[in-house]
Amino acid sequence: MVNVHGTPKEVKDCHVADHTKKIKLSLWGDLIGQVAQGVSCVLTNLAVREWDRLYLTSTKETTIQVSEEEVQVPESVARLRLEVDQQEEVEEQEEEEVAQEEEVDQQEEEEVEQEEEVEQEGLTTVRGPVCGVKLADQRQCSSCHKGQLAFDRNAKNHRCEACGLLQRVGSYVQGANGTVEVNKGDVKLPLTLTSTVLMTYLSQNDLQELLADVQLLEEHFLEVGLFVIQYNANNEVVVVTTGNV
Repeated sequence: MVNVHGTPKEVKDCHVADHTKKIKLSLWGDLIGQVAQGVSCVLTNLAVREWDRLYLTSTKETTIQVSEEEVQVPESVARLRLEVDQQEEVEEQEEEEVAQEEEVDQQEEEEVEQEEEVEQEGLTTVRGPVCGVKLADQRQCSSCHKGQLAFDRNAKNHRCEACGLLQRVGSYVQGANGTVEVNKGDVKLPLTLTSTVLMTYLSQNDLQELLADVQLLEEHFLEVGLFVIQYNANNEVVVVTTGNV
């Protein structure tokens, strides 16, 4: 069966021969049942087509009648028919092998997609603009990478609130964290934006200079337009990208 302009049509290939040569014939629809192997027939109003090689195909005007005289096929044509049949059998086998390889490749691709889906389990994706944002400047310890709740940028030194290591203020990594608010249906959903996720977003978009002014950073989130945000069950942002990525 093949689709022709959206309509399924039945087609069957066979071979016909006379005293001159043998050729492939494609029969359509009801004509398929009007022929049988070894039965001599008279076929009229066939059309010639070419696909790799010349072949015949039936048309709407094609008629098939059983011949009163049996057509004798010379041994040379019969031998040629056998060779062609064998060649076509080899080609069909090669096509089947290619189809099997393509099926294996498709299965492997599906398995990869399934693995990716498994990795995304537990995450929810929301697409749309950020309608509200509140960020705060934050410094992270260069040793334990923990954020500092109380940090005086004007001081000379600062002792990490997590690991207790006293360091120069300038050695702490600059960052920011806070909350972004997005629309999920008719509900405004607040999501926690960690410094790590935010720094990844800024780095990927070459926007690290926005860290110099938190308000400029907040305005950026309000002005970009479309975001694609993935968050976990704790409403913590895991991935944030702009919608045109």
